[in-house]
Amino acid sequence: GYTKGQLLSEAIRAYGVDFTPKSARRLLLTDNLHEILYPGAHISAGMPHKTYFHHGIVKEVLTPTITVIHFWQDPIGGWSKICECDLNHFVAATPPGHPKELFRALYLIEYENDTKEKREETLARAQQELDNEVGQHTFERLDYNCEHFAVKWRTGKWDSEQTRKTNQVLEKLDPEVKKQLEWIRTK
Repeated sequence: GYTKGQLLSEAIRAYGVDFTPKSARRLLLTDNLHEILYPGAHISAGMPHKTYFHHGIVKEVLTPTITVIHFWQDPIGGWSKICECDLNHFVAATPPGHPKELFRALYLIEYENDTKEKREETLARAQQELDNEVGQHTFERLDYNCEHFAVKWRTGKWDSEQTRKTNQVLEKLDPEVKKQLEWIRTK
């Protein structure tokens, strides 16, 4: 049988879901990110049609290393919590101390009617949760993921575009599709 995560991964691959955020601008790591990014920026890193995108909020750009606040699920330890890391670790999908194995595309999520005040509020919300972090959380792809946190910090609303896209796929599944997914999984 499938675990929930395995079924989701297979369904996402089978349906070719693209998790690139709709209001995102792709950035190149060769761009001058210290000039493009700003405190309070909502950023995302991922590989379209392959994985969920990771989301976070830029904390600092004036230091040599850009820092990001994000909700992280450690792939080795299994723990989840709000934490801070440098941009390279964020894009590489690895926490500090782990080898950088996966490099993903970086995106800046653009919001209509963006203002300096909204950016400051975003960073203040993220920093407050980071400062008040008291323990570990349970990561849930559909209900409690990094995008939920980044969107909440930015807009005050608990929302995830990639959760909505995944739910659209799940609505399409029927027993016949599950059989096809089982066949795909064994190949």
